[in-house]
Amino acid sequence: MKREELDDLLILISRLGGEILVVGSQAILAAVPEERLPAEATASVEVDVAFLDGDEESRTSLTVRSVSTRATTRNTMSTLKALG
Repeated sequence: MKREELDDLLILISRLGGEILVVGSQAILAAVPEERLPAEATASVEVDVAFLDGDEESRTSLTVRSVSTRATTRNTMSTLKALG
């Protein structure tokens, strides 16, 4: 996943509401400019996030798979809106 794709997904996920934390392999891509990372850093097609709002028992997590087309991103957005 490229940084631009990650940014798009994080914007969509944040629309579900609340504070989120990127965990797993995409956390480094969220924190460091893509051009400074090895190619392996962009190999994953999933982003794992944890929602930090609420008490510990009500917190949830979500894994979203990215596909690098804008049409699919729009479909993912529709799906995420339906979940929210």
